[in-house]
Amino acid sequence: KTGSGAYNDDGTLKSNAVVVYVTKDTAKTVKATLNGITYTGFQDIVYGKQKGDTTPLDIRIIGTIDSTDMDRFDSSAEGLQVKGKNAGAELNITIEGIGDDATVDGWGFTFSQTSTCPKDAGKSFEVRNITFKNYTEDALGFQGDDAITCPIERVWVHNNVFYPGYCANPAEGDKAEGDGSCDFKRGKYYTMSYNHYINCHKTNLLGAGDSDDQFYMTLHHNWYEGVASRQPLGAGGNVHIYNTYFDHAKSQTIDLRGKAACFSEANYFDACKNAYKS
Repeated sequence: KTGSGAYNDDGTLKSNAVVVYVTKDTAKTVKATLNGITYTGFQDIVYGKQKGDTTPLDIRIIGTIDSTDMDRFDSSAEGLQVKGKNAGAELNITIEGIGDDATVDGWGFTFSQTSTCPKDAGKSFEVRNITFKNYTEDALGFQGDDAITCPIERVWVHNNVFYPGYCANPAEGDKAEGDGSCDFKRGKYYTMSYNHYINCHKTNLLGAGDSDDQFYMTLHHNWYEGVASRQPLGAGGNVHIYNTYFDHAKSQTIDLRGKAACFSEANYFDACKNAYKS
């Protein structure tokens, strides 16, 4: 009932939300005041947000922003990081594209909850209406430290387009096209809807192994077009997948392993090599 990210359930911004517009020309110089402190630059604003400010933050991307446009990255491998490091409450962050050409090129976002942060520091994220391509690691990665005590939770990813990633010098042979288009690990209350994945390689990972748990995940109205694998790969927990179009999958579509459980409902498999694996 509290919405995800900077918005209420009725589509209005939450009270006192800070709105920041970012373009390729302003990514290094854009300013935002959080908790009485002014931060400069896209990554620096997010860094300031995670230091304890609980004001809803809506970052609106206009046009294409590539890695050279950014002020800095907290992680050169993962791109822009959003950590629930010292926050004492929900982070309430929305990152959204404005118009039909908002693009993140050559980098991605990692949202994480660490074992040292308070219980509620990894809540309430939304990413929507952005095209992602050429990301070196994950386009979007969401990861808690533990699904029970330090989870990442209440995440909504919707109306995005994902193309393959690109890594010139991958640490592992299967990461030449990035490590994941949109991954979710050790968390709960996750919705991924109305996204279009085009020729992606390692697409959606839910969990990282048998010891991980992910709960209350819903994937619906997504379109996987010519995707190689992980549509999704479920490594633990439970997921509901419905009204999804699997279009000419090159390898596995729904791929369940370990303790994963899936309710697959009203999906369409069109010329897929393997429609289901458990």
